[in-house]
Amino acid sequence: MNKSCYFCGVNESESKFDLLEEGYYEDMLICHECWFSDTARRWRLKQEEKDQAYKLHSELVTAGFPVDCEHCGHRSFRHPKYIGHSPDWEVMCDSCHRFKWDIVKPRKHDLTKWHEFYQAYMKGRLNLQANQKQLQDMSGQLGLPEISCECGGHYSMLAKPRCERCNHVLSDSLFHVFDQHYQDN
Repeated sequence: MNKSCYFCGVNESESKFDLLEEGYYEDMLICHECWFSDTARRWRLKQEEKDQAYKLHSELVTAGFPVDCEHCGHRSFRHPKYIGHSPDWEVMCDSCHRFKWDIVKPRKHDLTKWHEFYQAYMKGRLNLQANQKQLQDMSGQLGLPEISCECGGHYSMLAKPRCERCNHVLSDSLFHVFDQHYQDN
């Protein structure tokens, strides 16, 4: 199969770097040189205007996406939970805004199903409520230790991110953390 960049047409064998998957559209590859180009940026903006599902995907995968609490108006910044080479996974408190980075260190294959759900959610193809039982089962299989938060709550893979100011739930997403102090430098 001949793989080439969607924008410049460079063949994978001719590129200095591996071609990158666009992330939303299946089989769409972009070379490293084009990834941050004005052409790719304009294309993404155009896609967001005409495809609401793509727009939602772009917002969900953007690190530092600003979100205002519906309850108190406090500004927070949404980040996708990291999935990659590191086995760490951010775990939220079920009662407050706190989260921990280092309490879940599953083997890579333990996160395979979480990664599949993550991908489906980021593409707008997963209803978390409809899959609640399966998510609970997956969470239990990770063997998360019972760790209490200083607020009295407990850290859980199923906890939703909360506002730092009022502890109102900011998002139904299990695949994001919110940082109230994010700075885009």
